[in-house]
Amino acid sequence: MTPNTNTDSESANATSSDRDPNSKGKDVKKPMTDPRLKSILPLIATQLVPIQEVITTFAKEMLENTRALKNRKSTLAKFYKTTPENPSMYIPRSARLKTSLTFSKTLAKEAEIQDLQEELLRCNKEYGEKVSYIFERCAKLEEKHERISRIKTFLLQCHKLAQGLVIIEKRCFVLETNLSTERFTLWILIVFLRTIKIVRLSEPNIYDTYLHVEYRDVKTEFIQLFLPNDPTLENDDENNIIKRLGTEEEKHFRDKVVRKLLDLVIPTTFHLQLKLDQEEEKQITTSLITALYKRTETMKATEATALAVGDISPHGQSNMEQHIQTLVNKAVQQQLTKTTKTKPPPTTKKPSTSSKKQKNSPGGKKPQSSPPAKNAKGDKTKQQKKRKVSFRYPVSDTGKINNDDEVEHQPKKKQKLSNKKENHKTSQKKTQRRKGKGNQGGKTKGGNGGKEKNKSK
Repeated sequence: MTPNTNTDSESANATSSDRDPNSKGKDVKKPMTDPRLKSILPLIATQLVPIQEVITTFAKEMLENTRALKNRKSTLAKFYKTTPENPSMYIPRSARLKTSLTFSKTLAKEAEIQDLQEELLRCNKEYGEKVSYIFERCAKLEEKHERISRIKTFLLQCHKLAQGLVIIEKRCFVLETNLSTERFTLWILIVFLRTIKIVRLSEPNIYDTYLHVEYRDVKTEFIQLFLPNDPTLENDDENNIIKRLGTEEEKHFRDKVVRKLLDLVIPTTFHLQLKLDQEEEKQITTSLITALYKRTETMKATEATALAVGDISPHGQSNMEQHIQTLVNKAVQQQLTKTTKTKPPPTTKKPSTSSKKQKNSPGGKKPQSSPPAKNAKGDKTKQQKKRKVSFRYPVSDTGKINNDDEVEHQPKKKQKLSNKKENHKTSQKKTQRRKGKGNQGGKTKGGNGGKEKNKSK
């Protein structure tokens, strides 16, 4: 009778290229994608591609099942953390009620109110205990289901490996048996399960250390998976493969396949999980030691900072805050003294060098021209008016007006301009007098000859 599984007999010798032409390269690279499998990569590389696929899947599924079983066990362990100091049972947070009785102040001293409060507390406690008991039973069922699922995964993957190894051995060894290939493979798997019960990888055997089950539980799951409703199990003859002994040739073939199964299954399951657990424990220990050292250093730094900033030194010295304040005051005082030294003393304003240059430079003043002549009406010419306007603004060497000097020395300039105007008027009067004398001499001597000379001039 064939086992009640979804696998067929051709899955062991069917290559990945027969199913998918592009899957061969991907399957070879599958172990490299999971860093947890780095310790068994040399072992995987020595096998054929179909066996590599089975080993890789076997290792990954067992690692996931082991992690899930650990989580279920840790959840279930919370309900048994009762100590003599804390005998109360574990109550989940969702089952912890915080109901209280509200009443008026006038009833606060009533005895009946106190009795009602005690009754409410007792009801809350009973409710939490009942809910906790229900949660505990649920956690037990989850843990049991996870353990059974892990056993099924272990048996199914071992069966796949046994199928492939039987085909490999048949290529090199001619086997004569009255069993079919499938039942012969199941008989080899039963012998393998008995063997690992005897083999001690550590103090307890692999069932107690790794699978966390007993052999009878594994046997029950094996019958439910591969031999459900098999009538031959009730017989004591060779048809009952659980009690079968086999011929010498069958035993020789069987032992070779069992040894190869041990060489593949034990490193893929027990040794791999043990190595990962050791690495995890090493990381946890390292993190605890690092945290302890950092905490010690932090405490020392905090104490030193508190002593420097807030505490007074036992030797009578100033603390860090006072020292910093002293340095700040000293720097401010140095800056103030430096600014007072560089600041010049207040003095009276002196005429700028530009004004002195204007006075002493030969090009500062324009040379006075000859007094302008009057026209017939006695008015001054336009050229005289332009020259008169130019005397109002002092001109620098570059020929531009110096506005700063004009603003700074405006009273002195007005006095100079007035003096120049008076000097100009007196010089004009002198020239008019001289001309008048000349005209009078012409009239006496030449009559109208003086006028003609003046006209000709």
